[in-house]
Amino acid sequence: MVPCEPGNLRRRMPLPGRPGWSWLLGTRLRRWRMRRTLRAAVEHVPSGASVLDAGSGPGYDAEELARLLPAAKVRRWVLLDPQRLMLLQAGRIVIRRQPDADRWAAVVGDAAAIPARDSSFDLVLSLGVLCCMSEMAVAKAITETVRVLRPGGWLVFGVPPWRRAQDLESFERLGLVVVARPRRGGAILQKRA
Repeated sequence: MVPCEPGNLRRRMPLPGRPGWSWLLGTRLRRWRMRRTLRAAVEHVPSGASVLDAGSGPGYDAEELARLLPAAKVRRWVLLDPQRLMLLQAGRIVIRRQPDADRWAAVVGDAAAIPARDSSFDLVLSLGVLCCMSEMAVAKAITETVRVLRPGGWLVFGVPPWRRAQDLESFERLGLVVVARPRRGGAILQKRA
């Protein structure tokens, strides 16, 4: 078993959170479910956008979004994950397949301490990552997500349905507005300008 990095991840992560089981994140059913959520966000992606996938794992969610968008719409893709093995898989499986692979970066980092300047991203994906973190780290990750999102920027959010209400309340307290709820456990939010 690969140890969880850094210390804010739960000791017993759900199976897809472990690199050896990350293939579960790429199953047809999960990709179909993610496409439903991501389709609701596509219209909100501005031209020349910077996209952050916080807690990207092997990058399947960003890959699904890239399939839904015109190739030149996104200027920069950043996959952020604390596990190097996940990002190695992203490089091998997802980034390599992209026609614009030079626009993609895989960064080892934590959603509770995102290594980026304030207001750096037009769109942030946070899909299934908060449920793999301790409660203290969740609060930090929510604050960090809001910090790196540009005013008027968009957040595509997804967690198990039992978590959604409390996390959405936290995002709303920090200035995000729920615009759509495309599926159970998922939401599209916008940062107030």
